[in-house]
Amino acid sequence: MDDAVRIAFEAGLPFTGLRGFRPDARLLATPGLPPGVVPLGVRDGRLVLAAPTPDVDLSGLRRPASLVIAPAREVSAALAVPVTDPSAPRRLGDLLVARGAADDAAVAGALAEQARTGGRLGDVLLARGAVGEQELVAALAEQLGLPVVDLDGYEADAHAVAALPEAEQRALRCVPLAADDEALYLAVAEPPDERGMARLRAASGLEPRCFLAPRRAVDALLQRVHSAAWAAEARDGLRRRFPAQSSHRLLTGGQAVALSLLLGAVLAALAVAPRTASVVLLAVAAAITLPALAAAAVVAALGARGPG
Repeated sequence: MDDAVRIAFEAGLPFTGLRGFRPDARLLATPGLPPGVVPLGVRDGRLVLAAPTPDVDLSGLRRPASLVIAPAREVSAALAVPVTDPSAPRRLGDLLVARGAADDAAVAGALAEQARTGGRLGDVLLARGAVGEQELVAALAEQLGLPVVDLDGYEADAHAVAALPEAEQRALRCVPLAADDEALYLAVAEPPDERGMARLRAASGLEPRCFLAPRRAVDALLQRVHSAAWAAEARDGLRRRFPAQSSHRLLTGGQAVALSLLLGAVLAALAVAPRTASVVLLAVAAAITLPALAAAAVVAALGARGPG
């Protein structure tokens, strides 16, 4: 301790103790962070780092940083502390470790990736295969104080589904399960934030009550509830974008008029000169079918010969 105080005094740097300090795993993943230093936090836009000596190369950092001096033993101890604290689980990572659903190394790796790429910790853990979806939902439910719902084989209540526009269900990734005079009960993969809750209130006129469920189960129920409407919407969209290629109308207006005139002419010819008209129709049919038959014969002959 005395050596660290002396080093800080001689270098003109602040001194701090680190006994019992637990570094933030996301700050430990700061790009360019030199080894042997402990990130304490961010103050006034600067990353505050603790090191046992002032001769630390900070040139690799991509953000402003300031240095404080701490005892060497306490720096080493802080760097060795697990990132989670299962004995007092409050954060998601703590809860997962306390439940035995993940270990400290997996959470630390996910926190480091989260610091680099963003996103939610649970999503990162799922993508890395570090935790199962059911285990994640159970930990989130405990952390947030929300009930869990099992959606396997669930049949949605039509009255509840109609209480919330489909566009809001899709945007907020939720499915109405039931409704009464005051509340709308919803299955959600992740709880809406305050803005999302406000949207639910405005769209339904009811107070939202959320139940957690695995994301795949929520998406599957959404698909079951709205599959017919989504298919119709997709067909309508194709007809609007590509009317010429759509089978909704077999003939255009001009084609229908031309076909009507042609049929009228044929019927008139058959009435006036049936024998002559029949001969002409047979000749036209032969002219259309004979080339196709000849081409088929050529293809068959070539196929019988085989490659060569």
